[in-house]
Amino acid sequence: MQTAGAAWYLPSMDTTSLTTDTIAKRLRWVMLCVILFDFLNTCLGQPGTYWSHPETAVEGNSLFRFFMVLGPVAFLAFEAAYIAVALLVASMSCRRGALVGIMAYIFGHFYGASTWLGNRWHLGAIGFIAYGVVLAAVIVGIAFPSAAGTGCRASAAP
Repeated sequence: MQTAGAAWYLPSMDTTSLTTDTIAKRLRWVMLCVILFDFLNTCLGQPGTYWSHPETAVEGNSLFRFFMVLGPVAFLAFEAAYIAVALLVASMSCRRGALVGIMAYIFGHFYGASTWLGNRWHLGAIGFIAYGVVLAAVIVGIAFPSAAGTGCRASAAP
């Protein structure tokens, strides 16, 4: 069985080193902000009863809900461990592996926060569209810094 085709996204065997890639380093902070924005929406979106009765937690993701119903302290501890793992994945020495991990976390938590924006805060489609535009602008500005100053002006015909 040949596995070379999948090797483009797997971390190198030297897992003790961290990424030196500038784009991955910058995007991991975007990833962290997206995770924290989802976490903030999750906390603010809880019913008032949650803080004294954790079993009333409102969360669509069953893994996160499991820790939420254990109580706020357990949920905060889980969230801290989750963020540590996300930062570790985003810091892999394999550039492609780190970028795949970063984008997976960004997409997953973009969806999570978007559901809060659309459903809990009643912003509808405009909530996740606006969030998507802001997030895309940040990602493009960080991942493609040379494109940031090119603008969209029409150029004169040759």
